[in-house]
Amino acid sequence: MSAPRRSTAPSRWQVIALFAVLLCVTSVLLGSAAAQNAQVYFSWDETSTQSTAAGPSGETPGQQGAGRSWPAASRPTTSAPAAAASAPGPVSPAAPGAGAGPGEATSAPVPGAARPPVTAPPTRRPTSAPSLNPVPLGAAGSVAPAPARAATPAPKPAPAPPPPLEITSVANGKCLANKGGRNMGTQYCRKTLAEKWTMFGYGSVMLVNAGNGLCLDSNDQNHIYGLACTDTRRHQQWRVVERGGGTIDLVNVGNGRCLASVDSGYPYTVTCDADDILQRWIIRR
Repeated sequence: MSAPRRSTAPSRWQVIALFAVLLCVTSVLLGSAAAQNAQVYFSWDETSTQSTAAGPSGETPGQQGAGRSWPAASRPTTSAPAAAASAPGPVSPAAPGAGAGPGEATSAPVPGAARPPVTAPPTRRPTSAPSLNPVPLGAAGSVAPAPARAATPAPKPAPAPPPPLEITSVANGKCLANKGGRNMGTQYCRKTLAEKWTMFGYGSVMLVNAGNGLCLDSNDQNHIYGLACTDTRRHQQWRVVERGGGTIDLVNVGNGRCLASVDSGYPYTVTCDADDILQRWIIRR
């Protein structure tokens, strides 16, 4: 009796196991391909972003993005299984200057789309600081000289008054003096201020008494007295006429008569006479 022959046909469980193994191998291969595609995409996008930010070449950032084509190996396939489709999509890093905050989702770059050009900020030229003290220039461009200050003339000193004098009569030796108030006459000389006179003027002079500051005055009635000095009053002006031997005559400009001394002590003016000794006077300092 012969032994029973084993059946060489695969069993149903073997077929199921083989199919499961093939399915696992296919899933592993597809997952590896998807991971490789994602790695290539990230590496290409990072390189493109770095080249755009750095800009070592002469191209502008827009030209670099427009000139590059999407890598063939990194193109996403539409026939990826559900496991690959459910994988999280790549997130592109924020471009420099985009202003996206942390945690803010950004969309993946569209293949073949040109990147917007990045405009460099304009450089500011340094401006010179304004001068605090501008220097005025002349017509030829030279520095204008500072205006010269007008020299202030020093005030002229007041002329010193002439020294007071004594006027003495040749006839009786008495001094012409202020005898109180407006009374003018002759008295014995005592070297007082009432007997001192100051002459002002040239040609015709004014005789000012040092005691009370009044001027020797006269009138058409030949009287002699003292009045407040007025340089426009002709009766206060006297001409000094030399008669020789140090003697003089005093002629009143207002009435044209000469001053004469008398023993009473109250002189007056009379018609001038060159031989009359009563009209002679001596001036002493």
